[in-house]
Amino acid sequence: MNTRNSYLVSRAFKNYFWASLLSSATIQATMTVDAIVVGNYIGVEALSAINLMMPITLLVTALSTLIGLGPSIMAAKAISNRNYGKVNMIFTSAICQGVIIGLIVAASISLFSVEIATLLCHDAQIYPYLVDYLQVIPWGFCLTILTFSFVSLVETDGHPQLATKALFVGSLTNIILDIFFVQVCGLGIQGVAWANIVNNIFVIVFFLLRFRSERVSYHWLWPNKNIVNVTSAGMKEGLPMMVNDLIYSLMLFLLNNLILVTYGSQGLFFWSICIQLLLLSMVVVDGAEGALLSIGSMLASGNDKNGFRIFVRQLVVAISAIVLLMTILIWLFPEEIAQIFSEESNDLTGWNTAVRVFSLMLLPYALNVFMRSFFHVLGYRFIGVLFTLAQLVTMVSSLWVTAHWKPQAVWWSFPISVSLLSLIQFGVLCLLYKRRQKGYNILTGIETDKVSIDLSVGYTTDDVLQTIDQVCNFLKQHHVSPQTIMCVNICCEELMLNIVRYQPHKRNPYMDLHVAVTENKVTLVLKDAGHPFNPVISVHDVSLQDTTESHLGLMVVNSVCTTLTHKYMYGQNVVFAEFSK
Repeated sequence: MNTRNSYLVSRAFKNYFWASLLSSATIQATMTVDAIVVGNYIGVEALSAINLMMPITLLVTALSTLIGLGPSIMAAKAISNRNYGKVNMIFTSAICQGVIIGLIVAASISLFSVEIATLLCHDAQIYPYLVDYLQVIPWGFCLTILTFSFVSLVETDGHPQLATKALFVGSLTNIILDIFFVQVCGLGIQGVAWANIVNNIFVIVFFLLRFRSERVSYHWLWPNKNIVNVTSAGMKEGLPMMVNDLIYSLMLFLLNNLILVTYGSQGLFFWSICIQLLLLSMVVVDGAEGALLSIGSMLASGNDKNGFRIFVRQLVVAISAIVLLMTILIWLFPEEIAQIFSEESNDLTGWNTAVRVFSLMLLPYALNVFMRSFFHVLGYRFIGVLFTLAQLVTMVSSLWVTAHWKPQAVWWSFPISVSLLSLIQFGVLCLLYKRRQKGYNILTGIETDKVSIDLSVGYTTDDVLQTIDQVCNFLKQHHVSPQTIMCVNICCEELMLNIVRYQPHKRNPYMDLHVAVTENKVTLVLKDAGHPFNPVISVHDVSLQDTTESHLGLMVVNSVCTTLTHKYMYGQNVVFAEFSK
């Protein structure tokens, strides 16, 4: 039995996760550079103003999640089911929502900028900086929502490198313009906001220019009556994730106010740097979440339980390793970290202890946040939101109690509260595992309403022939007609032997074969990591002078399949074939 191994899943993981990680790192680098420029060239009060804006920033992120992430999850499932008409309508719906809601958000924040500044800040020295920032940044938020939609959808379509390139172009522009607007033009904190606007414009233009040349699946469709159903379905998919982000926004607002009222401007400066460090660790989580919601949703939709399990395990290991390394670096270089954000940090005492204690929360917090996407893919959306709410309650209440009863130990409240929540999450997972029912795997979230077989096939003729025998025996056991079994046999033999003959051999190469049987049809999914090759042809694609054995074989494959489609994504050829049972 050629049991399933991790070769191709690992390639998809590396292809998506590291590109997505670079995308998230690029976004965070833009925010961190903003903070460094503000702290060094304007002052610590301006840096605190940027931090006090974080609840509004997270509110915009929540809306971006609703508009961009919900449709991208739907697109992943539609791509898995080869429904490209729906894919294009999802794309059109997401862009329309991004433009309309982005303009409404920008206009609303601009109109009530003074009231928002008063709500967020009670410090007379910080308040003027916050008001100035709010006069410009709302229009940057408008473009941020649209940018997030492009990034999420393009990554889901199997082109994470394109998203990384676009964000890198924007980030580089932002870094140059930050210094130019603040230092050369003397625009102060408003210069940072203008740099953000130009950054997003560059990203959007880059996407629009590269769409035609990157094999992107999305095409604009003029909106019709179906867009209403697609929009509502996308919002329903993204709503739990948006609620999570809204809860984080409220949590940060409460923590900001508690620290400002209790510890003053110095405590808020400490907290501002800690927030930047927390956001850096969230870069890893964002990359992992994007990978889980895109590739994980495709694996789940395709009933690939083994691939899903392997993929989640690799994501957890990657998060743990990278965030643990960050924690070690914070323990080793606390003073250097403070000096990056402001030269005034030389006079601050107690920083080393504060940041080292705070760093202990980074790993459990990262895993807690990752779990929300895990629960979402499992279908336990309510549990994911519940744990996000629990995070707010535990962190805020722990900080409040510590601030009132033992202020000198306030930074310990963060790792203690987050670690406690991690234990509770682990307990819930154990309970869910015990309650798993027949036909449903709780650790993959995949309904097994269809029987299937998953195999990894080596690049040898013997492995291919052995696999075909296993597949045929599997189909016989589930009462598939002899005619259909013969068609599947022809398809498997021709496609897999072509891969063995013509694709380059690598160390320990494998192709993955997934065959599923439902009441009415047999579905075959074949993946390999070779060069892009589309086996979908027609009689008109081949001239009489070019009827080679290979072409004739592919023509036979195309004729025996009810449907045959191909897509190159995440560095892999993915062939979908269906047969009438």
